[in-house]
Amino acid sequence: MTEGPLPGASIWSDIYFWGTALGASLVKVVTSPYGGVYRTLATVGCAVFAAIVFTDPLLVFFKLPASSYREAMAALVALTGEGIMRKLIDSGSKPEALLDIIKQWRAK
Repeated sequence: MTEGPLPGASIWSDIYFWGTALGASLVKVVTSPYGGVYRTLATVGCAVFAAIVFTDPLLVFFKLPASSYREAMAALVALTGEGIMRKLIDSGSKPEALLDIIKQWRAK
């Protein structure tokens, strides 16, 4: 069982965590220009995966109390995690896209 930063705080039984992760996924689906059942399921799956895997480590990294910030962090991670995964997948099929991202980072 995955424990959160607080002892006994499991994401698997936290209804508010799941509500925010799925709510953020729904926002991604509704605002996405891509259609189709497969892409919709992939979008939701990536967003929920990102929220499950990265929420608690980011709370620890930023030293934020899970009792106050877990749901907000889950929503942010779900929204941004899916977009980052999409960019990485696109850059794998189009190497020039990855080069463009690197050029943008160097310009800053």
